[in-house]
Amino acid sequence: MSFYAHSDKIKAKLEWHLLKDHLHDTATTAARFAKFFDADKLAYVAGLLHDIGKYSPEFQSRLCGNNIKVDHSTAGAIEAIKRYGTTLAPYPV
Repeated sequence: MSFYAHSDKIKAKLEWHLLKDHLHDTATTAARFAKFFDADKLAYVAGLLHDIGKYSPEFQSRLCGNNIKVDHSTAGAIEAIKRYGTTLAPYPV
């Protein structure tokens, strides 16, 4: 099964933006910008996690026209806390 980041009513489904590509592109761009203040690794991970909830069947159904509200952003925050905890040291909060 393919997972998508965004839908486009004009384009055929096969031309929609693949979620894996969207996450990789976002992570790479975020890391490039954050490199200027030595946070490229943190930004890369944040870019990978920011839309991870779009892998849910509910979100994919929404992209296909099901008019439901789907929380796709909390999943990334939960995964970040599980993997990295709540401290961003050496980055002060």
